[in-house]
Amino acid sequence: MTVARTVTVHTADHGPVTIPEPGWCLGRHPGGEDRVDITHLGAETGLTLDTARGPVTILCAALEQRPYSPDNTHPFLNIDLGHDWYPHTPGALHGLADQLAEYAGWLRIRAHHLAVIQEAHQ
Repeated sequence: MTVARTVTVHTADHGPVTIPEPGWCLGRHPGGEDRVDITHLGAETGLTLDTARGPVTILCAALEQRPYSPDNTHPFLNIDLGHDWYPHTPGALHGLADQLAEYAGWLRIRAHHLAVIQEAHQ
């Protein structure tokens, strides 16, 4: 990971903390929280679907890193699933992608069945 800049975040428990900021971070560090709460956030990207009622964005995801977390200081992809955020490792992302591909196949089968049912109703 190449770090080209640093940022100073004013924390409630450790005062000003200067840390390296990854290039993908949006640079939003409000300060005033504890050092353990410092978070690097990347841009959110979601899947926008065209629906009968207009576009809907689902599965928002963003790179994130919590450099002072007691659990994990490595970057991860955080994904909004069902109105809550779930951190994913590369392996977990592959698993999620496999599940989404399987679901896409299921939707294609349902589309075929629906077409047959609608044709029978004409």
